[in-house]
Amino acid sequence: MRPRTFIAGLALASLLATVGCTGSSYTVAMPPDFEVMTPEGIASVSIREPLPNLTDAEFQRVVMAGMAEAMPGELVEHPVSAPYPTRRIVWHVNPLAERGVSRLFVNVFDGATPVAYEEDTVSGGAPRGAITQVVASLTTRLVTRYAGLESQVGTGDAT
Repeated sequence: MRPRTFIAGLALASLLATVGCTGSSYTVAMPPDFEVMTPEGIASVSIREPLPNLTDAEFQRVVMAGMAEAMPGELVEHPVSAPYPTRRIVWHVNPLAERGVSRLFVNVFDGATPVAYEEDTVSGGAPRGAITQVVASLTTRLVTRYAGLESQVGTGDAT
């Protein structure tokens, strides 16, 4: 097997494993890190791992700040209780082979079904403000894409 084929297969397997874990009944039952109000209703937000050089709490604050910037007034102040919303926004970090660079992924799931996805790269030495801007950009793109998908599904125009 050629090295590139092996690496591509490994990357695909890890992505599918992440999606599988995210859709499991165990994951759906886990309390979210926080919630946001979307045009489609409340969504749970979960952070799977922080960017390197940030603690879980620091990265959660960065994600909350970036999402709040992209969705002003939409952070839910008081956590919802179980059962948690089936709509979930999940943040993942994948450090790349290039030293000091990570790929930041954000997905929207409706139950176990992936609905939308965005990604970008972040330098390990980036200041928190720059990371917040990346989170805000990803959130804006995701909400725009997700809202577009919802309206297509509602009109029967989904492909």
